[in-house]
Amino acid sequence: MAHLEVEIADDDFANVADVDMKLIELAKRYDGKIVTNDYNLNKVASLQGIEILNVNQLANALKPVVLPGEIMRVFILREGKEYNQGVAYLDDGTMVVVDGARRMITRPSILQLPQSTKPLPEK
Repeated sequence: MAHLEVEIADDDFANVADVDMKLIELAKRYDGKIVTNDYNLNKVASLQGIEILNVNQLANALKPVVLPGEIMRVFILREGKEYNQGVAYLDDGTMVVVDGARRMITRPSILQLPQSTKPLPEK
């Protein structure tokens, strides 16, 4: 296992007002990397030559690949928002809404994914 050194710094950059820029300056001073889920910090730090680990990208990379038409076993946990829906969760925490599954709540079920698994855009 690789060795990881952690150092707590109380450096402040009084001439820098923006918190993101303070983090970038700190990373430059210590030749450090930034771990974040902030999209804007990611972009600005990358432009400044700072190495970034984006937590959202990491989580997406670790999600299992689920293919259209795949058959899987899920546990229908509760009702969905719409009539006759059931809600299940994959091992990685991804929520699956199953139409016509209200009667299967609290039971394991086998389902086949539709040909399109792209989530609907958020409102």
